[in-house]
This record gives sequence, C-alpha cells and structure tokens, in this order.
Amino acid sequence: MTLLGILVGILVLSLIMILHEAGHYFMGKALGFKIEEFSMFMGPVLFEREKNGVKFNIKAIPIGASVRFAGEEETEVGEIEAKYDADDPGLFFNRPKWRRAVVVFMGPFINLVTALLAFLILFNLTGAIIPKVSTVENETVVAASGEIGAGDEIISINGYRVRSGLDASMAQVTGDPAAGWDIVYLDADSGEEKGTHLSPQKIEQTAIGITYLDDNGRFVVQYVAPDSNAGNPVLEVEDEIIAIEGIPFSDHERISNVISSSVGTPLTIEIIRNEERMRVQSAPSLIISDMPLGLYLTQSYEFGDTLNQAFAYPWSIIRSNIAGIGMIFSGQLSLRDSLAGPIGIVSIVSETVQQSTTFRQVIEYVLMLFGLISVAVGFFNLLPIPPLDGGHLLFAAMEGIKRKPLSDRFKQVVTSVGLVIFLALFILVIYLDASRLLGF
Repeated sequence: MTLLGILVGILVLSLIMILHEAGHYFMGKALGFKIEEFSMFMGPVLFEREKNGVKFNIKAIPIGASVRFAGEEETEVGEIEAKYDADDPGLFFNRPKWRRAVVVFMGPFINLVTALLAFLILFNLTGAIIPKVSTVENETVVAASGEIGAGDEIISINGYRVRSGLDASMAQVTGDPAAGWDIVYLDADSGEEKGTHLSPQKIEQTAIGITYLDDNGRFVVQYVAPDSNAGNPVLEVEDEIIAIEGIPFSDHERISNVISSSVGTPLTIEIIRNEERMRVQSAPSLIISDMPLGLYLTQSYEFGDTLNQAFAYPWSIIRSNIAGIGMIFSGQLSLRDSLAGPIGIVSIVSETVQQSTTFRQVIEYVLMLFGLISVAVGFFNLLPIPPLDGGHLLFAAMEGIKRKPLSDRFKQVVTSVGLVIFLALFILVIYLDASRLLGF
C-alpha cells in the first residue's frame, strides 16, 4: 500500500461517515431537535467552534464522524442532563416517534442517495451494463441452445430477478451449474416473454494446464494443474511467461493456435523464475471442461440506461449482500473472504489507487468503491440491532404498534445485547482485516 492510497482510502471512508451523520444532523435541525455536537473524525478535539448552541469540532484521528442530540442518552443512563428540563420538547425522546424515525433513517438514506449519484457519474464515464444480450459467442451454452439471441432482455435467472449486470452475476454464483439455468427473457423480435432451460455442456480444449494473471502485461502463473505435461508439471506458480515457441505470450490468438495444434508435443516456453530467465518444455494435453454459459450483456452509454442502472445498482448491491449472508451460513462463502472492516476498506481503496495507471482510472475506481461502500454502510446501519440506526427504528416501530413507550428496562437490556453483538462483530472484522493485511 502507498501513502497516497492509504490517504485516499481514509478520506473515502470518512466522507461516507460524515455524509451519514450530516443526514441525521440536517434532518434533526429541520424537525426541531436540539443538537449538542457535530464531530468530524474521532479522538481528542483539535479544533472546536460553537454556533447556535451546537459545538462543531474536528478531532485528531481522521476517520469517522458523530452527531449528539440533546437527551439522546436518556434510555441508557435513565436520566436527562441537568441543563435541560425533563419536559423540554427539543430533547430527542420527547420528540414525536415519527420525527425520531425520520431523523434516524436519514443517515442511511443519504448514504444510498450519494451512492446513486456516484454510480450515475461512473456509468456516464464508463457506460452501464444493462441486462440485454450483446452477442452470442460460439462454444457457449447459450449458443448451443439456439434460443437466446442478441438483443434479448434477461428478466430472471433461476428465479433471481435480473435488473443489472451484478444481478446476473449473483444469479450464476448462487446457482448450481450442474443443474443448469432456468432463464426468463424478453424476445427482441417478437416482444414476447419466454422461458427456457439451458443444460450444462462439456467442451474439449487443448491447454498447457495453467491459469495466469495479466499484471499490466506481465503474465504470472497463478495455478498449475497436477496432470499438466502428462502428469509431470514443469511450470510453477509465480513463473512469468514471456513466450511460447518464440511467440510473445501477449499474442493470444497465435499462442492459442500453437497450443491447440500441439497435443502431446513438447513446446518451448520462455519464463522468468526467481528473477532468472530460462526455457522449459511442456506438452499441451486435451482436457474436457464445462462449457461457459456465455451470457454476455450489453454496455450502454445512453443516459436513460445509465440513469436506470444508477437506481438499480444500489438495490442489486443490497440483494447481493443478503445473498452473501445466506452463503456464509450455508458454507458456500467463508467469513474471511466476505467481511471487511475499516482497515480492510482502506486497504482495498489503497490497492485500487496503486493499480490505477491513469488519473481517469483512479476516479472511476474510487467512484465505484465509494458507491459500493456507501450502500454497504447504509444497509448495515439499517439492520435491526441496537445501537445501529435500525435498532432505533425497531424501537420506534414497537412503540408505534403498542401505542405507548417501551420500558427503560426493556430498552437497556435489548441495547446491551445489541451492543455485545456489535462489538463482537467489530472485533471479528478487525481481526480478519489484520490477518489479511499481515498474511496469516
């Protein structure tokens, strides 16, 4: 991670939190709540100014933000600050329930709105993936079916409603490829809604038995199949492939042709291993693998499409988060690969900035991460767990149903349980962040 990347990561996360708290603050002011303090960042106060009874300050640790309403701590300590009259209508828990609910909801709502704006800007720069088939390529399940064609609009995959490219990806990730795909689509020619079942297919391919990563023109081996080169692998993970039979590895078409015509014939592969340039020989083999589904969607620059996707994408992210939680409990997804806390988020943003090659690319990546994190923060805060915003909304809803205030004892017990859950989750994500960062 670079210093610039770390600073950008901290600023992105802090900006999201400041906007969240600003939502609470401005709605609170509009609805007549007394506010004591609005803080940017955390820790000791560096600078403070008081205006209209509100303390505005900047703190030492440049992450996070907070707003404190007068009387907000009443349910936890059982008493209101001595400087206020207990019946003061401006105190948090003396305001009408609906006003409290609106103020609490406004924080996550601002996160969702700013995410929408970030995606709108991003999609106007890069184009938006819309759920319409762009092309049908050979040697794919879609092509083999002969039913779905270019221009057809995908409505659902295995019952998962598709409104964005993310929805299409999640539908495939959460499904069982061995069972095939039930696809509902709008036929471009007839305008009719149709359904089809696509069964999995096998394909024969000639390969040297590796997967690799294109790292800005450096082709680095990530995996070597144990049965490659007739069960005697010669390539190793972290090898950088330069050329095969003198053909630069970047010339993918010629490399593919050479490999496909050389089953069982050793090919000379030029590599860099441990900073030493060398040549090895490995024979391609014929392998049978699953044919790709081949559902390639359209990239659109039309404003109507980018606007539609700016609204659809945050909801797609929320659905993917819910699906991800389900995958964690089912064992399909590990906690280590799915949860990220402040350290992890800063690390992700930092690495993204570091890998960007142009200023435009930095802007695009940061906009995407800003949108993703904003939606995640808004969604997480709406979970019905005290002390999160969703916990406050839960209390307000229960009071509305009962038509009378909840007992202080009940609120204290539920808040204490929620706080334990929250702290346990916080410790878990910090541990996972640290383990990923330190490599253990």
